[in-house]
Amino acid sequence: IACASLGATSKTGRSVCFAKAAAKKAGMEPFVEPVRGGTDGCRLSYMGLPTPNLCTGGAAFHGRYEHIAVESMDRCAKMIELLMTSVR
Repeated sequence: IACASLGATSKTGRSVCFAKAAAKKAGMEPFVEPVRGGTDGCRLSYMGLPTPNLCTGGAAFHGRYEHIAVESMDRCAKMIELLMTSVR
């Protein structure tokens, strides 16, 4: 994934670029939405280590109907695999 050629030069920009490219290759449509807090990724980013929050494929979190479809989990696993094998 050539994020530098896309103009993503900062560490944060490159991290997001890599995550978006891997999501697209895995068949998902990525979206970027700032998260105010509550995740380990937010804390690590605040401390200077750019850490995008990646999806899990789940829905209706922390409620009675929380669930995840196997197909969604497969796509998320593929995204992680692509991310790990394409970043150098």
